[in-house]
Amino acid sequence: MRIIAKTACMGRRTVSLAIAVLGVLAPICSIMLAGCSSDAESERTTQALAEAAEADRQYNLGHVDAGRSWIEKAIALSNETLVYVGGEGAGNRGVIEVLSDHGDYDELARILKPAVTNPKIEDKEVFYSLYGDALYRLGRRTESQAAFANLLGILRKAYRSTGARTAQGRPAQLAEADAQLRAGDLAGAVKSYEAVRRLYPDFAADAANSQAYLNAEDGVNLAQDLKLAQYAVGKATTQDDPEALAEYQDTLGWVYYQMWLKSHTKADIEQAVSYLELGVSAMPQQGDCVYHLATAYEANGQIDDARIEFERLANLWPANTQVQAEIKRLGAPPPKPSGIDTVDPEISV
Repeated sequence: MRIIAKTACMGRRTVSLAIAVLGVLAPICSIMLAGCSSDAESERTTQALAEAAEADRQYNLGHVDAGRSWIEKAIALSNETLVYVGGEGAGNRGVIEVLSDHGDYDELARILKPAVTNPKIEDKEVFYSLYGDALYRLGRRTESQAAFANLLGILRKAYRSTGARTAQGRPAQLAEADAQLRAGDLAGAVKSYEAVRRLYPDFAADAANSQAYLNAEDGVNLAQDLKLAQYAVGKATTQDDPEALAEYQDTLGWVYYQMWLKSHTKADIEQAVSYLELGVSAMPQQGDCVYHLATAYEANGQIDDARIEFERLANLWPANTQVQAEIKRLGAPPPKPSGIDTVDPEISV
């Protein structure tokens, strides 16, 4: 049973950092007005961010249609980079983060399609990556591969020198490896990941995690994926990196789940549940982690636990109708036994 296509576990930190970097740079254009926008455009952008905040509030209330309406208003008011990626401080979240956090990938794909070709939008790497991922989640595989192929072309044009780093500080070769794999070039991606682990020791765990997560669901070489995921977890543990450790534990748990799909052995699904519980414990608001755990719980026969996690996911991702369908499929919890004697709480002594 699978209702939500995977997204790169490494993408959570990488994309968040990318948005953070863009969010720092974009206000400079907005504030200094150095050819980036007029005073009027700056005011519209500020108002658009306020409308994005209102969209976030509506999603939190479960009002999906109202949330989408506010997203559309924000972009229509000011179609600038800053509106997409947000700025510093509370209440300045961009529309991308709002939609990603609430799992509205239909709307995310819709707004990013024109954005990737909009000349006013800067740093197309992040936008193409998010667009390709949204398409993948929606099951639009051919379009997704095309988006990542475009991303690969952008990366190779932008980072031609040996040892080049992206704006987020990642080796350009690692970004290329991720794009290669998601564009369908498995052999090329494997070579690139191996090169990153050889040339960039500080990013070896990141590369191993990315390769394991992105490749595991295809089930081509799960034994290798398991070793890569275990390596990443070990590295994060020894380096005392809690954020990376939680993400890598989620990946390792998901690899074990993919192994269980083939083996149906109790040991594999128990390992999956164990590691996925650790991931959700550290990242309870991360929808992908919650979905993974819910799926593994159901596979392990823990239906009540699966239902709880799917309900949590429905609150996080109110726009995802498939999650609601899974809750309905699992059904209501069994009624509590009746006829059990109870003690009157107001017993006088």
